[in-house]
Amino acid sequence: MMRDDRLTGEPFRQWVKREWLLVVITVGIGIDSFPFLLTGYLPQLEPLSGTRFVVLPGLALAFLRRPSWLTRPHVLGFAYLVTLLIGGGLGLFAGTVPTERLTTLIVNGMILLYYSDVRSLHSLRHVLAITFVLSIGVPIIQGVAALGIITEAWLISAGMPPMHGRVFSIFDTTTPGFIPLMIPACLGGLIFLRGRARRPTVNALLAAALVAFGVTSALVAQQRSGVLAYVVSLFTAVLLYVRWHQKRLVWLLVGLGLVGVLGADMARRVLTPATTRFSDVAAYEDAKDLRLRGFLTFLSDFAENPVNPVPIGKDSLFERTGIAPHLLVSEAYYTGGPLFLAVILVLLYKFATVSVRLAWSSDPAARTIGNCLCAFGAGAAIQIMLQTSLGLRIVPLLLGVAIAGERVTRAGARTAAARAVPREAEAK
Repeated sequence: MMRDDRLTGEPFRQWVKREWLLVVITVGIGIDSFPFLLTGYLPQLEPLSGTRFVVLPGLALAFLRRPSWLTRPHVLGFAYLVTLLIGGGLGLFAGTVPTERLTTLIVNGMILLYYSDVRSLHSLRHVLAITFVLSIGVPIIQGVAALGIITEAWLISAGMPPMHGRVFSIFDTTTPGFIPLMIPACLGGLIFLRGRARRPTVNALLAAALVAFGVTSALVAQQRSGVLAYVVSLFTAVLLYVRWHQKRLVWLLVGLGLVGVLGADMARRVLTPATTRFSDVAAYEDAKDLRLRGFLTFLSDFAENPVNPVPIGKDSLFERTGIAPHLLVSEAYYTGGPLFLAVILVLLYKFATVSVRLAWSSDPAARTIGNCLCAFGAGAAIQIMLQTSLGLRIVPLLLGVAIAGERVTRAGARTAAARAVPREAEAK
C-alpha cells in the first residue's frame, strides 16, 4: 500500500492498477453476503461469500507481499486480537462461545489491522468511494424485490425466514444492510469532491437522487431503526458539508426538491406499507420491550461478572430474554468477555474523536474522510443500539480507516514541522 500522499492527483484507474489488492479486499467486504442472496436461483452459490473467496485470500497475499501490517500491528488492533483470543478462547473451551462466531471476529480483527496500516489519505478516500458505490446495490435489489421480480417465496427458498410483507429484512444484520448509511455519509464529501464549481445543478441532482434512493433501503424493509439512522446520518452529512460549502446549499436544496417532485409517486408506494407498519403501536411496544429487556439483562450480567475473563455466551441471554445480544458492546461482552469489551469501547472512542478531528482538519483530503466518518458514525450509533453489528465486515473497515487517517495526518504534521525548522534557521 502507498506510504505517502505524493500522488494525490493520480487518476483513479492508475491508482486501481497500483493498489489492486486493496481494491479487491474492499470489494470483497462490500459484496460479502450477496452470493447467499442468489441461492434461490443458483443453489450452488450457497457456500460462497465475499470473505471466504475474496477477503481471506487477499489478506494472505497482502501478508506475503508486505507482512509488516501483521508483524508490526497497530496497538489497538493487536489488543483487539489478543483480548479476543483470551476471552473467546476461554469461552470456546467452556462451551459458551461457538467456533463460527469466534472465527468471524478474528477475521474482523485481521481486517482492522490491514486497514489501520494504509498510509495514504488518497487511498483511504478511494476505499470510502468503493464502499459507497457498493452500498447502492442494496436499495437496487430491494427495489427489484418490491416490484415483485424477487418474491417472498424465492427468499424462503434461499433459506431466509418468512418476511410477513417486509422486503429483505435479512439486510438488517448483514454487511450489505449496514453500508447504505455510506450513501448519506458520502454526501458529506465524496460526491462534491475537490470543490467542483462546474455544473452545480447536475451535482446537486446526483446527490439528491442518491440520498432519496438510499433511504428506500430502510423504508422497503420497513425498518424503524434504519429510517432513524439514515435521517441522522444524512442530517450530519449535510451540516458538515454546509460548513465548508455554504454557497452550494441552495443547489443542494434545489436538487432535493426536484427529486422529491419527480419521485412523488414512487415515494407514495414505498411509504404506504412502511407507514402502516410503523403505526402499529403494539408491535412497536413489543419490540422496544424486548430490546430493553436484553439491555437490562446485559447490564445485570456485567455487574455480576465484571472481571471474570470467561464470557457467558450469547445463548445465555437469548434463553433468558428471547433476544440475542443486540448492542455492539453487549456482543463484545458475551463473546470475548470484559477484556474484549474494554478494547471495543476504546476503539469506539478512538473512532469518534478521530472522525471529528479529521472533519475539522485544514487538509481537504482529511476533511473529506472525516466528513464521511462522522456522518456514517452518527447513523451507525443509532443502528448499533438496536441490532448486532460487531460481526459485520464494514465495522473493522471503518474503524481501520479512522485509525489510518489519524496516523497519516500526524505523520504529515511531523514532516511539515521538520521541514519548517531548516527554513527558520535559514531565515535567521
